[in-house]
Amino acid sequence: YIRLGFSILPCAPKSKGPYVKLLPRVNGKPSWSVYQGTRVDAATAIDWTTYDPGTNIGIICGAISGGLHVGDIDDVEFCNWLLSDASALLLTKTWTVRTGGGKLHVYLISRTPHTTMILNDSRGHKLMELRADGAGDAGPSYVMAPPSTHPSGQHYSTWFGSPEHIVPVNDAEQLFRLLIAHYEAARDHAAV
Repeated sequence: YIRLGFSILPCAPKSKGPYVKLLPRVNGKPSWSVYQGTRVDAATAIDWTTYDPGTNIGIICGAISGGLHVGDIDDVEFCNWLLSDASALLLTKTWTVRTGGGKLHVYLISRTPHTTMILNDSRGHKLMELRADGAGDAGPSYVMAPPSTHPSGQHYSTWFGSPEHIVPVNDAEQLFRLLIAHYEAARDHAAV
């Protein structure tokens, strides 16, 4: 991940949270904020896994990782639709990860920068988060990367593609909103 220009951080084994014992100190407290502005080198990442081979890895989204935006799709029905519908063609062109919880992470490089946001359907139901840069004092968000282990004990794994082949798009938010509109049309059509 480092070789690809992603900023990463150590996360605790079987956890989505930062590995406090491995974080640098900022104002006397462990903090991953350093990695929001500076990428680690390979030697540091090797030190993390030498200290604890079970260390999970998080990839920080946004400008620090070359405009990386990740669709963190938590809604089961939306996930299933993406995996079965023609819109899944997008998923066969870009790196797509099956999370340890059985959901999806869809990786894109967005030319238009965004802050992390929740994307709902027209009924106000949360379908996903678009993980990207932070807003205000909040830094960018991050996602767990393969082969990290989810709290359930399942591993994050590549469903399609590879981190070397992340599709660049003009506007990740616009693309996901278009997918949501197609999903809603299919869902509403099926309900008739």
